[in-house]
Amino acid sequence: MARKDTFSYDELCELGARACRAPAAVITLFDAHEGHVKVLGRFGTINTYSRNFAIPGLHAIDRPFVSYRAAQTDRVFEGHPVRLLESRVQTLVAAVLQHNMLASRISLTVINAAPAFFDDPESFACFSQLVQHFRKLLADQCLVKAHVAMPGKRAKAAPSAIAPHPERTDPSASFLLDTLRKTQSLHSRNAASYVTGRRWRSALKPYQIAALQALKPVAPKSFLDVVTKEMAETAVHLFGNQTIAAVVPVPGGSCGAGKSLSEHLAENLAKQLDCPYRAVLRRQAAATGKSHPKKSVKLQPYEIDEKIEGIVLLVDDVATSGRHLELAQATLRNAGAVCLAMAWIGT
Repeated sequence: MARKDTFSYDELCELGARACRAPAAVITLFDAHEGHVKVLGRFGTINTYSRNFAIPGLHAIDRPFVSYRAAQTDRVFEGHPVRLLESRVQTLVAAVLQHNMLASRISLTVINAAPAFFDDPESFACFSQLVQHFRKLLADQCLVKAHVAMPGKRAKAAPSAIAPHPERTDPSASFLLDTLRKTQSLHSRNAASYVTGRRWRSALKPYQIAALQALKPVAPKSFLDVVTKEMAETAVHLFGNQTIAAVVPVPGGSCGAGKSLSEHLAENLAKQLDCPYRAVLRRQAAATGKSHPKKSVKLQPYEIDEKIEGIVLLVDDVATSGRHLELAQATLRNAGAVCLAMAWIGT
């Protein structure tokens, strides 16, 4: 079957509906300047889409994907058109496909997704991947045939796609922030201890790891801001307002150019905590090995370029076995520092 590079909004609605096993879906453009919602594409029967038809909780950055399995009883829909005018809406799934800094946004809303969709991780992952493809299509402006099929009216060309903000539309960042579990946990390994704020979902872990790998070379600033805000709140909550002499990253892998994700996180976290950033640790020249439990024994101790006195906050992006954090803490403590440690994602 030949690859198709152009789709209408109606066709995208149909793909979204079929992914959720739903009878209807709609793609809408919220125009912040005009203050109302325009319907760009439909699949199935959707009657009510007024300026008040905002989906509760749907936010382009914080929550670009939401799902409600009981729209008629969920308290967030009290007084909402979903309940008052569209009484047939039982379940609802919505995702932001594109938006700009003026808050105009294009969203996909799937009406009456099959109840099994909400309990099936594979279905959720499939839909998430589909949304990522939709976002790419919009970013590449491939929707040259997009139109609104209105009964009794000639199909009109849809407004040109909104130019995405490069720091806020990364599908990998949205997928990770949507699907990683928020769970603060304390871990220990030998004489080292560290805190993590997120965890993998076992059924989605391969997709989450792939998304993280895609982000590591060029993580968007908005993504770093969200992650380090979480980490800053955790640090203040757990460690109090004690003075941190410096935020130190666990050195990244030897492959690739530029800063690692752990270094970007540590630098951004230092700004949020208003304290110095000090990348004083480095790998030994011949150091090899990964943090996988079966391979971490090959890791060599870190070297330190200069000593730091006082309390040091050690930061890593992912702690798998905890071996990297253990070795880094040992190096800092041997140099006289009091070491606290945290990673964004833990096992």
